[in-house]
Amino acid sequence: MVLLANVVHHFDEPTNRCLIQRAARALRADGLLIVIEAVRPLSLERIDQLEGLLDLYFGAASGTGLWTIEDIQDWNRSAGLVLLPHETMRRMPCCKLQVARKDASWTDRALSQEDLTC
Repeated sequence: MVLLANVVHHFDEPTNRCLIQRAARALRADGLLIVIEAVRPLSLERIDQLEGLLDLYFGAASGTGLWTIEDIQDWNRSAGLVLLPHETMRRMPCCKLQVARKDASWTDRALSQEDLTC
């Protein structure tokens, strides 16, 4: 199992994609990758005050900001992982928990040569 909690908001998109790919390669068959992260909605019109403040803070502190759950799911799928339904944290609705599983048939050959440079 690999746990990435409150990490991806510090990195840009290529770095996060590479991070997820490296985690996927490190997992055993049927291993789990868990990402817990504050996320922003797809539409900026639907952003709440807390998400807006976190996005601004992480943007200033790390130069990136919050990602959407769809971004996180895309990175997992690109790494060849099987997504389980994401969960919303009860006490902090802007935080999501995304679990992905490494299928027993997963191989490094499923990734392109570009992906393997991570």
